[in-house]
Amino acid sequence: MKNIGFIGCGAMAQAMMPAIKTSGLDCTLAFSQRNRDHGRAFADRLGVRFVPNNSDLYGQVDVVVLAVKPQQLADLDLALAPGQETPLVLSLLAGTPLGQLRQALGHDRLIRVMPNVAASVAASMTVMAAGPGLSQEDIDLAKRILDTIGRTVILDEEGLDKAGALNGCGPAFFFQIMEACADALVALGIPRAISYEIAAQTMKGSADLALADQTHPAVLKDKVTSPGGTTIAGVCAMEKAGVRSGLIEAILASYGRTKEMSQ
Repeated sequence: MKNIGFIGCGAMAQAMMPAIKTSGLDCTLAFSQRNRDHGRAFADRLGVRFVPNNSDLYGQVDVVVLAVKPQQLADLDLALAPGQETPLVLSLLAGTPLGQLRQALGHDRLIRVMPNVAASVAASMTVMAAGPGLSQEDIDLAKRILDTIGRTVILDEEGLDKAGALNGCGPAFFFQIMEACADALVALGIPRAISYEIAAQTMKGSADLALADQTHPAVLKDKVTSPGGTTIAGVCAMEKAGVRSGLIEAILASYGRTKEMSQ
């Protein structure tokens, strides 16, 4: 059994902990945060342990999920008592490279992690980048933990920053697309609640098919695009409106902002 501790209890930590707890993974969960009243209330509601002091938690667990804001990293007091083993640290801190984490924490058992908001329904697309020299056992353990909240891929650190422009920011882009599709149905007279359901399930079903089929998206698109039919008319309208280029520009812009933040 592994003891997993979250330092910080913001939105992402609150999304991840219930998914891990209900996954069947052989582990215990604990967390620490500044607001003790909120911490105790959340611990009671979820059925996990609240440890008020960050250092106490840090020395009691096998794995730490660092879930504070990046600007709070320098203020963390994470000293270990003599004889305590250094925990494996999974950092959720956006724009905070492994080198900065190493300098702040004083060790190399570090993995950067970029999940997304769908962790709350165990459907995150998570990217992880392990620090140099980390053991395969540590990498495998981190992946087992992250797989409880969805799918996980392993990239190098530069790849994580690039992929984060899609897996981290992408839900907002897809929600915007979903809203636009639903608005179109509302304009055609379909009730809004039903329009949202149709848009969401159509997007989800298409994604599920793409993941299961492992076929190029263009091939899947062609399967539903008959010559002279309704679908190709819509595809042509999307091309005319620049939907494809707009999405590419959105992801490149998000990556550009990531690079600015890391500097």
